[in-house]
Amino acid sequence: MIHLFERNGALWARAYHDHALRSDEDLKTVARYIIGNPVRAGLVERVGDYSFWDAVWA
Repeated sequence: MIHLFERNGALWARAYHDHALRSDEDLKTVARYIIGNPVRAGLVERVGDYSFWDAVWA
């Protein structure tokens, strides 16, 4: 098993929630929520401390 962030076990929960963005949702609000996930999960104290906070997926 790969050890990331000095943690043991699974990185993602077995169950997850996803949905397609609706046209009335604000993209910036949703993006900020997603970017904040490592902080809420206790992986880092600040968003900028997370290695992939500014990753671009093509």
